[in-house]
Amino acid sequence: MDIKLKKSNFYSKNIKFMAIGMCLLLTIAMMISVFGIIWSTYRLSNIYGSKPYEKDYGYTSTNSFINKFSTLMDEAVGVNLLYKSEGYIREGNAVDEEELLRSFKNYYNIADGIITASTEIGEDYTVRITSSSGIPDELLYNFYEYSDLVSTKLRSYRNVYIQSQLDSYINMKKDLDSFVNFFYYIENNEGSRVAGNYDKEDIMKLEQYVILNGEFLSDQMNFYTGYSNSTIAEGKYILYAGIPNEFVEGDMFYTGQVEYISRKTSFPFFVSGFFICLFALLSIIVYVIRVAGQDEKGGDIALKAIDGVYNDVHAWIVFISLAILSMFGMFMFGVLIYTEEELWYLVICVVLTFLAVIEMSIFLSYICSVSRQVKAKRFFYNTLIAAVFRKAMEIIGGKSVTGLIVTIFMIYTIVCLALFDLARRGGIFLIILMAFVALSAIAVVRNMESLTTIMKAAKAASGGEYKNIKINKISTIFSSFAVDINNIQNGLQSSIQEAVKGERMKADLITNVSHDLKTPLTSIITYVDLLKRQPLNNTIADGYVDILVDKSLRLKQLIEDLIEASKASSGNLPVDKIKINLKELVFQACGEFEKRATAIGLEFRIAAAETVFIEADGNHMWRIYENLLSNVVKYAMPNSRVYINITTNEKYGVMVMRNVSQDEIKVNVENLAERFSRGDSSRTTEGSGLGLSIAKSLTILQGGKLGLAVDGDMFKVTVEMPLWKEKHDEKRPKIRGIEQEKKFRLKIENTKSNNGGEDSVRENDKVSLKKENFEKTENNNDSNL
Repeated sequence: MDIKLKKSNFYSKNIKFMAIGMCLLLTIAMMISVFGIIWSTYRLSNIYGSKPYEKDYGYTSTNSFINKFSTLMDEAVGVNLLYKSEGYIREGNAVDEEELLRSFKNYYNIADGIITASTEIGEDYTVRITSSSGIPDELLYNFYEYSDLVSTKLRSYRNVYIQSQLDSYINMKKDLDSFVNFFYYIENNEGSRVAGNYDKEDIMKLEQYVILNGEFLSDQMNFYTGYSNSTIAEGKYILYAGIPNEFVEGDMFYTGQVEYISRKTSFPFFVSGFFICLFALLSIIVYVIRVAGQDEKGGDIALKAIDGVYNDVHAWIVFISLAILSMFGMFMFGVLIYTEEELWYLVICVVLTFLAVIEMSIFLSYICSVSRQVKAKRFFYNTLIAAVFRKAMEIIGGKSVTGLIVTIFMIYTIVCLALFDLARRGGIFLIILMAFVALSAIAVVRNMESLTTIMKAAKAASGGEYKNIKINKISTIFSSFAVDINNIQNGLQSSIQEAVKGERMKADLITNVSHDLKTPLTSIITYVDLLKRQPLNNTIADGYVDILVDKSLRLKQLIEDLIEASKASSGNLPVDKIKINLKELVFQACGEFEKRATAIGLEFRIAAAETVFIEADGNHMWRIYENLLSNVVKYAMPNSRVYINITTNEKYGVMVMRNVSQDEIKVNVENLAERFSRGDSSRTTEGSGLGLSIAKSLTILQGGKLGLAVDGDMFKVTVEMPLWKEKHDEKRPKIRGIEQEKKFRLKIENTKSNNGGEDSVRENDKVSLKKENFEKTENNNDSNL
């Protein structure tokens, strides 16, 4: 049990989703490790000149430290020996005249030559000729130009030069004073102190220091600095410089050492984290591939919608997507390497991580699809190349009619072209060409005969005549088509037989059960009638007997309705179609229900065309309208109107009956014509639920249509019966109950007279039958509604 549970959990969807989530999380962790490796490697290599994987000689051995240490020594010499003070600089004492003149010439692009070699510049900024040979005539113009430039620009340039020295002095002094981990001491060649922030004896006690005496350097640093200085090299001064054994917080040496140690020590952790995440990621990917498409070991393979894409097309889509994302990612990596601002570095890292997650999602989707299809043994089958190859084979092999026709046409064309080229030479090739064309024509005719046979069989089957096609007389091309047609015919025939058998069994069941119930029910009715005739001398007993009579008669009616519904639905009732006046039939039916309608205040409003003759069975039509009017009397709202419209269309005589229902119609209108369906959901009325079903079955039996519609509480029944065609010679039969119609009309006329005419009839909600134009009456009825 435990083993089965473990297997089920191993393949469960929750574990799969967790694995996918872990893949994405590990991708994020790997990207963080990559960013850490870049962060460590780039700064260490490009700023500190140290490889993260090389032996660590300490921060003081890095290029960053050595360069800054040398710069600070230069600044110490410059501030204390060259510039000395701001006043010293402003007075121009720090100006190197040769350097000033060289800078001036460079600024104005003055090249040394005959003019500069034959002249000198005086203190008053005038150019004097010092050469005995003078200035050549061809250079006189240049000489005057040079003299004018010196006299007008050199003084201003000197002031700018002094200001530049002053700025350099301020910046160097500020930088030098900002370092608390740099010690220096300068003395002259006589051993007197010139400047410094630390004693030379204390400097020489440090672990790392340098002594520059003229051109000689005593370097006690971890790495040789190779430092030299032209001012010290003149031999007038000695420079002592060093750093403390332990840096204290307060300058760039301290922060640089902290950063260096942080990047140097974190690099192995980032590398280790990367490979650990990579190993875990590969393991989970192997698991995902293993369980893709299965809910249990050895279970069925459930393919996804994406598996419908051709695998080679899918592979190209994945490759192109990953290539585009990778190119963008490489561009962002290039930006990342040269980004020093932490905010932008973080933003680029987030973007690159997002791209990596998208690429991993695409990759997982693809490999899972490949895994499912490999397990289902359809990987190579579901490729575009294989699909094209199968289609070509289908066309060439003739597995489809279209493919076969295309193949035959291609072969026929190729052969004809080849033989035609040979037939132009005459002889045997012309005979071969004619024979080939004749054989091709015979083959086409034979195949067309087979196709014609199949089409005739299909047409006969559509009319209900099923005849199997003889396969041995059908050509090979259409043999599979003929087999399919035979199978369809056999299937239809079997389905029809089963349906008829089932319907017959249902009808027989209802009929037999109904007959079996009628025998004891007849006895019950007889004995209840005998009991009713006996003097019981008990009021309560008499009431019980009346109930027995009512219920037994209702049960008898229900059984008779069942038998009739069964016969009507199965088509076992005979139909004797005659010419019937639909208008008179409706009047007669309304007359029969006049008493019951008047008792509950129903008023019939009939609008009819003058003559509407239909072709139907009189008895069946009477039962249809009897059931419809009975339904109206049972369920219509008391003291309301029932509208009956009689008209025609191209093929049918149409009767539309509308009434307002007493109760809300909650039953689906499509189910109202089904057996035992009742508008009264509580089933407290006397109906059996078979009236509309019988009416619909009888209508269909005679070739008509019965439709039901509900609009709020408005119930509408439409009965359409085929119109009588005058080509028949039968005489119009008399409709039974014509005397009742006359009696009904007479009662209406008497009612109008007694109540003050037609207007009074409308006022008192009496029965009103009008013989006006049909269209006008229809509009009036709609207005009344």
